[in-house]
Amino acid sequence: MDIILVKDVQRLGKAGQKVSVKDGYARNFLLPRQFAVAATRTAGAVAQAKLAAQIRMAEIAMQKANELARQLSEVSCTIPVKVGEQGKLYGAVTAGDIVQILQREGIRLERRQIQLGGSLTQLGEVQVPVRLHPEVKAFVKVVVTKA
Repeated sequence: MDIILVKDVQRLGKAGQKVSVKDGYARNFLLPRQFAVAATRTAGAVAQAKLAAQIRMAEIAMQKANELARQLSEVSCTIPVKVGEQGKLYGAVTAGDIVQILQREGIRLERRQIQLGGSLTQLGEVQVPVRLHPEVKAFVKVVVTKA
Protein backbone atom coordinates (compact mmCIF):
# COMPACT_ATOMS: atom_id res chain seq x y z
CA MET A 1 0.00 0.00 0.00
CA ASP A 2 1.31 3.46 -0.85
CA ILE A 3 1.03 6.05 1.93
CA ILE A 4 2.21 9.59 2.63
CA LEU A 5 3.77 10.12 6.03
CA VAL A 6 2.27 12.92 8.11
CA LYS A 7 4.84 12.61 10.91
CA ASP A 8 8.39 11.31 11.04
CA VAL A 9 8.39 7.54 11.60
CA GLN A 10 11.60 5.91 12.77
CA ARG A 11 13.08 3.46 10.23
CA LEU A 12 10.40 4.38 7.68
CA GLY A 13 10.79 7.98 6.62
CA LYS A 14 10.25 11.68 7.23
CA ALA A 15 7.02 13.65 7.12
CA GLY A 16 5.85 14.32 3.56
CA GLN A 17 7.53 11.28 2.01
CA LYS A 18 5.59 8.78 -0.07
CA VAL A 19 6.47 5.21 0.92
CA SER A 20 5.23 1.69 0.26
CA VAL A 21 4.38 -0.50 3.26
CA LYS A 22 2.46 -3.69 3.85
CA ASP A 23 -1.32 -3.30 4.00
CA GLY A 24 -1.64 -4.52 7.60
CA TYR A 25 1.04 -2.15 8.89
CA ALA A 26 -0.71 0.78 7.25
CA ARG A 27 -4.27 -0.19 8.29
CA ASN A 28 -3.49 -1.32 11.84
CA PHE A 29 -0.71 1.02 12.92
CA LEU A 30 0.07 4.04 10.72
CA LEU A 31 -3.41 5.17 9.69
CA PRO A 32 -5.20 4.83 13.09
CA ARG A 33 -2.40 6.73 14.86
CA GLN A 34 -2.48 9.40 12.14
CA PHE A 35 1.18 8.91 11.25
CA ALA A 36 0.21 8.61 7.58
CA VAL A 37 -2.59 8.99 5.04
CA ALA A 38 -3.39 6.92 2.00
CA ALA A 39 -1.52 8.14 -1.07
CA THR A 40 -4.05 9.94 -3.26
CA ARG A 41 -3.68 13.18 -5.20
CA THR A 42 -5.63 15.25 -2.67
CA ALA A 43 -3.94 13.60 0.31
CA GLY A 44 -0.55 14.45 -1.15
CA ALA A 45 -1.50 18.10 -1.52
CA VAL A 46 -2.93 18.25 2.01
CA ALA A 47 0.16 16.55 3.47
CA GLN A 48 2.46 19.02 1.69
CA ALA A 49 0.39 21.96 2.98
CA LYS A 50 0.55 20.64 6.55
CA LEU A 51 4.29 20.12 6.25
CA ALA A 52 4.77 23.68 4.98
CA ALA A 53 2.69 25.01 7.90
CA GLN A 54 4.77 23.01 10.39
CA ILE A 55 7.98 24.38 8.91
CA ARG A 56 6.62 27.93 9.12
CA MET A 57 5.61 27.43 12.76
CA ALA A 58 9.06 26.04 13.60
CA GLU A 59 10.70 29.11 12.04
CA ILE A 60 8.47 31.44 14.08
CA ALA A 61 9.28 29.54 17.29
CA MET A 62 12.99 29.82 16.51
CA GLN A 63 12.71 33.58 15.97
CA LYS A 64 10.85 34.01 19.28
CA ALA A 65 13.47 31.94 21.09
CA ASN A 66 16.30 34.05 19.62
CA GLU A 67 14.55 37.26 20.71
CA LEU A 68 14.04 35.89 24.23
CA ALA A 69 17.71 34.85 24.34
CA ARG A 70 18.70 38.41 23.48
CA GLN A 71 16.48 39.72 26.31
CA LEU A 72 17.94 37.24 28.80
CA SER A 73 21.50 38.24 27.96
CA GLU A 74 20.68 41.82 28.99
CA VAL A 75 19.03 40.90 32.32
CA SER A 76 20.70 40.39 35.68
CA CYS A 77 18.73 38.44 38.26
CA THR A 78 19.59 39.46 41.87
CA ILE A 79 18.27 37.20 44.62
CA PRO A 80 18.68 38.28 48.26
CA VAL A 81 18.81 35.36 50.74
CA LYS A 82 19.26 34.95 54.48
CA VAL A 83 22.79 34.01 55.48
CA GLY A 84 24.08 32.43 58.68
CA GLU A 85 27.05 33.51 60.79
CA GLN A 86 29.62 31.53 58.78
CA GLY A 87 28.27 32.81 55.47
CA LYS A 88 26.14 29.73 54.72
CA LEU A 89 22.74 30.16 53.14
CA TYR A 90 19.54 29.24 54.93
CA GLY A 91 18.10 27.02 52.22
CA ALA A 92 19.08 27.35 48.58
CA VAL A 93 18.20 29.24 45.41
CA THR A 94 16.21 27.03 43.03
CA ALA A 95 15.00 27.30 39.45
CA GLY A 96 11.58 28.35 40.77
CA ASP A 97 13.14 31.34 42.55
CA ILE A 98 14.87 32.42 39.35
CA VAL A 99 11.60 32.14 37.39
CA GLN A 100 9.81 34.35 39.93
CA ILE A 101 12.47 37.06 39.72
CA LEU A 102 12.43 36.96 35.91
CA GLN A 103 8.63 37.28 35.87
CA ARG A 104 8.98 40.54 37.80
CA GLU A 105 11.27 41.70 34.97
CA GLY A 106 8.58 40.81 32.43
CA ILE A 107 10.20 37.61 31.13
CA ARG A 108 8.01 34.52 31.25
CA LEU A 109 9.78 31.16 31.51
CA GLU A 110 8.94 27.76 32.86
CA ARG A 111 10.93 26.22 35.67
CA ARG A 112 11.94 23.23 33.54
CA GLN A 113 13.62 25.53 30.99
CA ILE A 114 16.21 26.63 33.54
CA GLN A 115 19.00 24.07 33.61
CA LEU A 116 20.43 24.75 37.02
CA GLY A 117 21.61 21.19 37.70
CA GLY A 118 20.64 21.36 41.37
CA SER A 119 20.41 24.52 43.41
CA LEU A 120 22.66 27.45 44.27
CA THR A 121 24.00 27.19 47.83
CA GLN A 122 26.67 29.89 47.87
CA LEU A 123 26.79 33.66 47.59
CA GLY A 124 28.12 35.07 44.34
CA GLU A 125 27.45 35.42 40.64
CA VAL A 126 26.61 32.49 38.35
CA GLN A 127 25.76 32.19 34.65
CA VAL A 128 22.75 29.86 34.53
CA PRO A 129 21.89 28.12 31.22
CA VAL A 130 18.31 28.40 29.94
CA ARG A 131 17.00 26.12 27.18
CA LEU A 132 14.53 28.14 25.11
CA HIS A 133 14.37 25.89 22.05
CA PRO A 134 16.12 22.64 21.11
CA GLU A 135 18.59 24.72 19.08
CA VAL A 136 18.67 27.90 21.22
CA LYS A 137 20.38 28.10 24.58
CA ALA A 138 20.83 31.33 26.52
CA PHE A 139 22.51 32.30 29.77
CA VAL A 140 21.11 34.52 32.50
CA LYS A 141 23.31 36.14 35.14
CA VAL A 142 22.11 35.23 38.66
CA VAL A 143 23.58 37.12 41.60
CA VAL A 144 22.98 35.64 45.06
CA THR A 145 23.41 38.33 47.71
CA LYS A 146 23.07 38.67 51.47
CA ALA A 147 19.64 39.91 52.56
